[in-house]
Amino acid sequence: MSGTNGRVCTVVSFPNGYCSTRTKAHEASCLVSDGADEVDMVCNVPLLRRVASAPTGEDVDLWCEDVLAVCEAAGEAGVKCIIEAGALTDFEVATASLLFREARHRSAARGCKPPEFIKTSTGFNGYGGATVKDVSIMAFCVRESGGKVKASGG
Repeated sequence: MSGTNGRVCTVVSFPNGYCSTRTKAHEASCLVSDGADEVDMVCNVPLLRRVASAPTGEDVDLWCEDVLAVCEAAGEAGVKCIIEAGALTDFEVATASLLFREARHRSAARGCKPPEFIKTSTGFNGYGGATVKDVSIMAFCVRESGGKVKASGG
């Protein structure tokens, strides 16, 4: 892509977000070193569901650490957090969006660039594309943080 205006975007922990935080960060670092301008990370949906059903400070910390470790490893590359909204309840979509907002807030103390976008889906798992309802929930939850929503697969 050298000599073009194109940007390279790649994904870590594809397709289900089950990789460890350490693995996600290592993937991001390697991909940025190889020329990626943006990194999409698939978020840990089982952890998200645990936070949504019985939140603990420890689980919120783990979710934010997962995101921020990728942000640190990505350096100046943009990071998007993919939540697979089609597989989630409305409450889980809101929870994921609030966790994204919290990770953006914590990035300042961490000294790293915050995740820029929360993204509806990878488009891989067949959960359906972005819906107006999901995007509305996400936008409402993240609007004050400066984060953006990317509708994908709809």
